[in-house]
Amino acid sequence: MENRWSDELDNRKTSDANRVFKKGVLIGTLTTLLCTIVLAVIVFLGGFVLPQFFVVGETPVVEESEQILTLDSMEKLHEIEQILREDFLFMDQVSDEELIEGIFRGFVNALGDPYTAYFDQETTERLAESRRGSFFGIGARLIMNHELNAVEILYTFDDSPAQNVGLQSGDLIIQVDDRVITDEDITEVVSWIRGEIGTTVDLVIFRNSERLVFTVERANIQVPSIRHEMLERNIGYINVIEFDMRTSEQFSEALSLLDEEGMEGLIIDLRNNTGGSLPAVIEMLQNILPAGVIVTMEDVHGNVGEEVSDGRNAFNRPMVVLVNGLSASASEIFAGAVQDHGVATIVGTETFGKGLVQRVFTLSDGSSMHVTIAEYFTPNRQRITEHGIIPDVVIEFDHFQILEEDEEPADAQLDKAIEVMRSKL
Repeated sequence: MENRWSDELDNRKTSDANRVFKKGVLIGTLTTLLCTIVLAVIVFLGGFVLPQFFVVGETPVVEESEQILTLDSMEKLHEIEQILREDFLFMDQVSDEELIEGIFRGFVNALGDPYTAYFDQETTERLAESRRGSFFGIGARLIMNHELNAVEILYTFDDSPAQNVGLQSGDLIIQVDDRVITDEDITEVVSWIRGEIGTTVDLVIFRNSERLVFTVERANIQVPSIRHEMLERNIGYINVIEFDMRTSEQFSEALSLLDEEGMEGLIIDLRNNTGGSLPAVIEMLQNILPAGVIVTMEDVHGNVGEEVSDGRNAFNRPMVVLVNGLSASASEIFAGAVQDHGVATIVGTETFGKGLVQRVFTLSDGSSMHVTIAEYFTPNRQRITEHGIIPDVVIEFDHFQILEEDEEPADAQLDKAIEVMRSKL
């Protein structure tokens, strides 16, 4: 395993070096276009105007002293382009479109915020599909493993293409078709995996010291947002897999169905739920919280806003919420709100610690930006960023182990949640 993994890392370093070398070109091609725009504006208006890349609604007014793309900087970009066009060895391997997209992406990436990113038109369309709860893909829940420069499969959906070809929880995806994963955003890697229905994608996987290749046919994936069942002693169980446009409605339906079955207490499982739609989690909390603040948000200008519950639909039975280190963003809003209001016991391990709000800006050509616009706090003004939510009952997760052929897998965290619930009933 060490030798194979080391070889793969060496290959990645070589590939990454080439990528970095080529990224130098990415600044070049658009420079001529930008300079032409600027010079045309100078001739037409008799002064300098900053070209607006991100035009959504009202364009903010930027003072000249704050502008980055000055005439001097753009002339320097033009100088760089001329050198690269003359002497760069791999210039013929990069299309003009890739160079232009690279300039936009690099401009945003220079901010150093992992949650603020630029996405081209194709990726933007696929992201919109996933927010609607369906897309053309392989049917697996993925997370980024930055330490290994790989994407890890958390689990595969039942009867999905990923499950049917034998992909498993814990598999590390290191390459998608001919693209080796290096420092990309998880969203970009997901966009490589998704595509037209009926087409295939080749995934290079590391599993237990083996390097495997799987060819997976893309299908129309209906992402399960909510899973529910009735446990022992009329304990309702709702697993919120992610927060999308359908989640709030499905959550309400699950509550109603469990009520009809005589639910006396409720366990909500947010483990491995990395977040999603802010409106969805707000609507869900408005259906269970007493009157009061749900979440507070503060933007770069110091403006403070609140989302509140009127308490008319407050859940009046015992509640336990399960979390772990992959419960992030909207999951942390949920866990923090019920914890601060004292209506639920939090069980599990410390959450991820992403207390930042992103807004999606759709650009005029169909591309988009996800921009961090605010930080959020729990009702008691608890800061989530880099801190996470600390459970009331801390218990580590024991990996599923089947002791006997006919035995059910064990889940120590869920068992503890049931134990806590029993003490409340």
